[in-house]
Amino acid sequence: MEDLASLPDLVAGALADAYTQQMIHDALPVGHDPVAIPASIAGKTGDLLKWLSLPDRVLRRMVFALWPADDGKIYVNKMVFR
Repeated sequence: MEDLASLPDLVAGALADAYTQQMIHDALPVGHDPVAIPASIAGKTGDLLKWLSLPDRVLRRMVFALWPADDGKIYVNKMVFR
């Protein structure tokens, strides 16, 4: 059971790493336009993101990004891996 619980933790860490690298490289998604993950991410992060992009991965359908906007609102986007 503990091993199963670690999968979402690994995915959350990979997504946090990818998001941080996108912020550093000013490559955050705008609207529905796809963006590439910066090449500076760790190798294990890239491996996990590739795994999430496989069409039969249920976990990939439950990833959302939240961030504050200048107008005081919070924006939410569903992340889709391709």
